Amino acid sequence: MSQLHLHLLSDSTGETLEVIAKACLAQFDNVEVLRHFWPMVRSEGHLDRVLDDIERRPGLVLYTLVNSKNPFARSRTQQQEQYLS
Repeated sequence: MSQLHLHLLSDSTGETLEVIAKACLAQFDNVEVLRHFWPMVRSEGHLDRVLDDIERRPGLVLYTLVNSKNPFARSRTQQQEQYLS
């Protein structure tokens, strides 16, 4: 059975993200999913810690970052996404 690190990153509670992840994962058999849930990511320091963890344990990253008060979060996540690809 293969392992998959799944990082769920949200600037809110992450409920929407959990539903999306559950629907996606239902499509796969024989995969052990190690979930890393990161809700309420609202500061640049918190985002840095999350991105460091993702770098240490690479895998699939799903995120909902829509808070217009913290525009850095989406752009930083997208930059990191390109780096890890």
